[in-house]
Amino acid sequence: MTFRFIYPLALLVLIAIPVLILIYILRNRYKEETAPSTYIWEISEKFLKKRNPLRHIEHLLALIVQILAIAGMAIALARPEFTLKEKADNIVFVLDNSGSMRLVHEEKTRFEYAKDKIMEVVDEAAKGSKFTLLTANDSNEQGFTTVCSDVVDKSKFGLFVEHLEVSACNSNLDAAMEHTQGLFLEGNANLCYIATDKVLPNVDFSAENLNLIDVSFTSTKDITDKNATYTRGSERYQVGDKKFATNSEDYNYGIVGLEFKVSSSTEVDVTTTVINYNDPNKDKEIHILYALNGEDKGYRPLILNDSNSTEHPNKVGEEMVQTFTWQVPADTKVRSITARIDVKDAIESDNSYTTYDYSSVTTSKVLVISEGNRYLDAMFKALQKKMDLSYEYVTPAAYLNNHTQYNSGRDLYVIDSYNIAEAKFPLDGTVWLINQDDPLSRCGFSYIDDATFGEDEAEDGKHGFLPKYVNPENDLLYDELVKGLKQNQLRLGAFKRYQLNSNFTTILSYTEVENEVEGNTYPLIFAGKSNFKDASGRDRSQRIVVFAFDLKDSNLPMQYDYLVWVRNILSYAKPTLIEGFNYQIKEVATVHYTDEINSVIVTTPSGKKETFRHGSVDTLKYTFEQVGGYKFEYIYQDGSKTTIHCYSANSRKEGNPVDVDLEAKYALKTSASSKRGDGIFDNILPWVIAVAVLFALDWIMYAYEQF
Repeated sequence: MTFRFIYPLALLVLIAIPVLILIYILRNRYKEETAPSTYIWEISEKFLKKRNPLRHIEHLLALIVQILAIAGMAIALARPEFTLKEKADNIVFVLDNSGSMRLVHEEKTRFEYAKDKIMEVVDEAAKGSKFTLLTANDSNEQGFTTVCSDVVDKSKFGLFVEHLEVSACNSNLDAAMEHTQGLFLEGNANLCYIATDKVLPNVDFSAENLNLIDVSFTSTKDITDKNATYTRGSERYQVGDKKFATNSEDYNYGIVGLEFKVSSSTEVDVTTTVINYNDPNKDKEIHILYALNGEDKGYRPLILNDSNSTEHPNKVGEEMVQTFTWQVPADTKVRSITARIDVKDAIESDNSYTTYDYSSVTTSKVLVISEGNRYLDAMFKALQKKMDLSYEYVTPAAYLNNHTQYNSGRDLYVIDSYNIAEAKFPLDGTVWLINQDDPLSRCGFSYIDDATFGEDEAEDGKHGFLPKYVNPENDLLYDELVKGLKQNQLRLGAFKRYQLNSNFTTILSYTEVENEVEGNTYPLIFAGKSNFKDASGRDRSQRIVVFAFDLKDSNLPMQYDYLVWVRNILSYAKPTLIEGFNYQIKEVATVHYTDEINSVIVTTPSGKKETFRHGSVDTLKYTFEQVGGYKFEYIYQDGSKTTIHCYSANSRKEGNPVDVDLEAKYALKTSASSKRGDGIFDNILPWVIAVAVLFALDWIMYAYEQF
């Protein structure tokens, strides 16, 4: 044990001791006393000698007490600090920060209980202990976050704990415990506390270096005996030869899915998926409140754990589906439907679910400009029945006569074997050019001449030009356009020789061969973006897909690949603005930019707005961090907007109040360098008490002397 003074200058107070001694030496020891008679004085003197045996040393005792009081006061002011070897701990707290920790138990979340109990451990720890805090969930690649490390100041550590917020992510204690094991082996920790609501039956918490802060609020019963009874809705599991059932004091319901379909002008089919995670109550009836376009429309009952039902005899932890047909006023536009469980349970955020109408953003509008192409006409008519497709067919003459009606507002323009002047060229959308012999320079390619396969060239079974798929590596546009193609051999009777003037992705090409010597290579199908700005400098780039041949001059319409090609072009022309509309926390949405989109504004459930500009990349990966409704506003270059609503729900895994983790088998190993830290004793209270006692004793002696 060693010690030091925190404020050594305070020892200057000891100078008062020699001053005090000097005062005692120099003071007058004699007193003048008057007595009425010598006899009375002699009797009094004899009496005092008998009753006050300390009279001769009382001044010395007072001096000693005062010296001790001054010395004690000096030591207290100097703050002695004693270092106690290996009497403190280096503690690592692993705090489960997963979504289930948001469940409420008696008006407080499990996360809040865990933080309170962590601070209880900190307050009781020996001074000099160091504290490290890890939060464990799968919000990042590591699987945990180091909040702070080796903090000695308890109040500072308390601030770290106080400002922590529970996440909505799935749990992952393994990575945090693996990191903790590294701290043990490096000698930076000797004690660990796991604060979690998980039940960990295979973790030995009897080990001295591992402790559990349990906030699961569960009770476990041994049900190895075949006649053992347990609470309905318990989680059952086996450890070795023993069987157990764990039940929670809390319960939770959740809506995990909501869909609707407009079946007629006055009817809407609604399907709601509900999970009763663990409520042991038998034949529990709850009510689901529905809202249409934000307006409440009443309740519908749902019986959970219906013991009289052959369809749902026991559905604890399983999905139940409520379906019904909603009668609505004629021609009502159903924009959104919300379902909400009208019951208070352990977590309210999964009691509500909203789904939206997406037809306005998934419909593809197509305009075909052609003198008549039965292959195109037949394909789009077939796709109208299979896809959400709006298709219109016009002749070039009709288009030119009223081009202001036709050259905007479509997602895809198909211009078949016809050249359109720049002034009447489509203003927006994607353009699919087929068999162009005088393309606009703004389109990024130029015409050279025609190549026609002659009958005299047919030999050895070779009939027509035989192009090849390029198959480049790491070309996302190529992969998108050939997705699902069988890439059967394409034969052409004629094609246009083009020269590319822009950076296009070539899908299909043909290399001329003469006398077994390869000549020029020409692109037959290619795609990309034009590089065009209007007179005002505004970017008017468009997505372009080019076929350098007439469909009737190929065998493509007779192949399966023709259907896939058209579908892929439609997907390229109008990529789904967001792939999916219902997600779970931490899922990632792929958001697409079309050519006309300038930016995307995302509004989170908490009201926070995030703006993403359309840069060189046409996709955005967006991660959902909150539970509730998200709004994606797509801002176009002309100032118009398209709004898409999405819903992010809780992870189903984190909705069950009882989470038994049989895979967890943590045991922390120590190394030779794993030692306890040095404790510190710097409490001045004992010194203050001693000084107070000495001053009190001095006052008593003075009073005794005087009276």
